[in-house]
Amino acid sequence: MMENVIDLLATLGGKGRTGGLQAVMGKEMGTQKLHFRVRFEYRFIDRSFRLFRKLKDLKQEAAAIRRKKADALQQIPKKGIDILEVDPNYTVYLKEEEGQMIAYAPVEVLFDAESLEDAVPFLMSG
Repeated sequence: MMENVIDLLATLGGKGRTGGLQAVMGKEMGTQKLHFRVRFEYRFIDRSFRLFRKLKDLKQEAAAIRRKKADALQQIPKKGIDILEVDPNYTVYLKEEEGQMIAYAPVEVLFDAESLEDAVPFLMSG
């Protein structure tokens, strides 16, 4: 089963590549665009019962989901949103939760939004 987790590190104006959610106003008059850097983490939970399941398969499934979502983010136009960069080059990692291994595949998205009202639905659709 696939679920997506939006990991918004709410550090307004943070620094570095893992700055989380960053909003910066444009410097020119009349061009007040919000600039965001967001990390979406797509997770894959293997719900099938297999005694000897391969962890590599979990990572590959999560990476495939990430690839599909990253392509959709780049190709589907959204009102008031300009996608500047989609970076899927993060390591897929495993985490055990409630006795199940879950694979997480992070994607970092850099985008501009005309307003916060345009950005919030995009962030929630992740």
